[in-house]
Amino acid sequence: MIELFFKWIKGHLKLVKLYSYDPEAVWTQIYLALTAYALVLIVKHMTGTTRTPWQVLRLLRLYMSLS
Repeated sequence: MIELFFKWIKGHLKLVKLYSYDPEAVWTQIYLALTAYALVLIVKHMTGTTRTPWQVLRLLRLYMSLS
């Protein structure tokens, strides 16, 4: 189950770079990535869009850079 969890993390959260190899820092980065993914899913659900979570995230980044 743990291997499947980390495979899902690699595929969905795009954790490309670890900023520290300290176990607490790694877990903090995973928690933040999961939180960001959950918030994108909430926005996706509230807007009723059929876009993928990554498309929604890209649009959110675009809208934030315009303001």
